[in-house]
Amino acid sequence: MKFSFKIPAVASDPHSRFYSRKILWAILILGAVLRLAYFIQVQSNPLPRFTSQDNVFDSFNYVDLAKDIIDHHFLGSKLIQQSPGYPYLIATIFKIFGRDINYVFVFQMLWGIATIYLFYRTASLVFENHKIGLIAAFIAAVYSPFIYHECLILRDLPIGYMNLLGFYFLLRAVEKQKLPYYFFAGIALGLSAILRPNVAALAIVGVFFLIKGTKQKLIAAALMILGVCLVISAVTIRNSMLGA
Repeated sequence: MKFSFKIPAVASDPHSRFYSRKILWAILILGAVLRLAYFIQVQSNPLPRFTSQDNVFDSFNYVDLAKDIIDHHFLGSKLIQQSPGYPYLIATIFKIFGRDINYVFVFQMLWGIATIYLFYRTASLVFENHKIGLIAAFIAAVYSPFIYHECLILRDLPIGYMNLLGFYFLLRAVEKQKLPYYFFAGIALGLSAILRPNVAALAIVGVFFLIKGTKQKLIAAALMILGVCLVISAVTIRNSMLGA
């Protein structure tokens, strides 16, 4: 099924791609080293662990909800009025590796390293230039707020990373002219919405852009809505089971 709108694929000769890969690997390693160095430094800093143990901080609420989810067969016993996604993420990590916030930090650091590559791919598609993609990846690798927040129990960074993933899938959908990418974009934005509900507005903007056009665009919009609704419906079902 063909679409009437597309963006050109990133053009680059094989020689340029070879050096781009080498530079990208160097950037990824740099990002990993910086994150590891900060993670080691955090071990002697009592603040991250203290904020997860004192109920005046958001970090405590996320960890407390995660423990409740694990203790009640992954359904939990408490209603989560907003942002249920992050407690469930923490609960999954705790269930697999143990109830230590360091495991959450390591997961978020690995996620951050993967997102460096995603910045490269996204910027390369937007600007149709691998060099700009490498610049974006380098900025993401050394950007201190990213590194800092990856060693905190807060939802802010996962929200940004999921939004970027949703945007990337939309770009791929337009570039490759394949409908499944719209569904994947909807899933990503849905996951972001259960981290911060007002992110759903981004999906609405995307849908309004798509519905003004051909039948294919309408199908793409429907798939995107389906992806968002599947994720959000899981939260709705969970709350209804708890009597909300």
